[in-house]
Amino acid sequence: MSKEKEKGIEELYNYLVKNKDKMSKEEYNELKKDFGKSLFKLYSEKAISKEFFENYSKKLKELDKKKIEKERPSSKKPWPLVIGLIVIICVAIGGSYLLWSGGGTETSTTTSVPTTTIPPTSTPEPPRFIIEDLIVPLEIEEGEKTILSVIVKNEGGNGEDDITIWIGDEKVVRNVYIPENSTETIEVTFDVELPDIFRYAGLEIIVKSGSISKTIKVSPKTTITTVPLTTTPKPTTPKPKTWHTVETFSGTGDRTTHWFSIKGDEWRVKYKFSSSSSSCPFYVFIYPKGETKMYTAAWDCTGHCDDTTYIYSGKGEYYFNIITTSWGKWELTVEDYY
Repeated sequence: MSKEKEKGIEELYNYLVKNKDKMSKEEYNELKKDFGKSLFKLYSEKAISKEFFENYSKKLKELDKKKIEKERPSSKKPWPLVIGLIVIICVAIGGSYLLWSGGGTETSTTTSVPTTTIPPTSTPEPPRFIIEDLIVPLEIEEGEKTILSVIVKNEGGNGEDDITIWIGDEKVVRNVYIPENSTETIEVTFDVELPDIFRYAGLEIIVKSGSISKTIKVSPKTTITTVPLTTTPKPTTPKPKTWHTVETFSGTGDRTTHWFSIKGDEWRVKYKFSSSSSSCPFYVFIYPKGETKMYTAAWDCTGHCDDTTYIYSGKGEYYFNIITTSWGKWELTVEDYY
């Protein structure tokens, strides 16, 4: 932690308190909002301690209880005060990026987890051939070429695979390409010398594709034209991932929630915040269960916000630490992806 940056924040706070009576309400709220953003940025960069951050966040909230009742008309900004504040902010954050909005719109920032990983991309589904039928000739004569037809369906992705057929000791292998969810008829020709025993006992034909194999017996006088084949059970298709609501937290002011469980590798937080003051700060920190110093993720906004933050820290148990004013109303909904 940097004592120099903490000293700069102290000087910045004292400057804001000392000169608040010299500013209009709009100028005061604008400068106070920039002070809050600088404080949060230094803490998110671990440049100041958690105790220091919480102490000055509390002081910042107490300033609103001591606001000037009488408002001065907003004509021109007291630029010497603004320039002096800018110089102090630059000293406080050591020349890093200045959170000076210049009256622009308010934005919400998110501090990502250092160990965030990118989910792996999906790979194409491989082909999966299923042997549905085998068509054989009405009669098989000794010495003649035998033409068999195999009906194959691809229940996987686009691709090719081998179809293997045995008649006796002779084997024919055909490499076949079949589009996904399509059925093809594959013709295979055998030039075989059938043995004499085939005339009496018939012949075994074996058809195989991948893990699917079937043996059938065909005799010379058979009249079978189509022989249905049984197949192995289809592999179980993984259940697609969807978003599941874990829990919703809501309230006003500071809060440390009870812990909640995450099952998936990815989860998100939908958050809403509103306040009657446009300069009201809203800080959210996510800690693993049992941890009080090293947070998993953090973000902030001012006045009003309605957004979603995605977290990739994976399975585990976590809790929220919310810091805001007593009149700041917030809601956090946790959703798990599995």
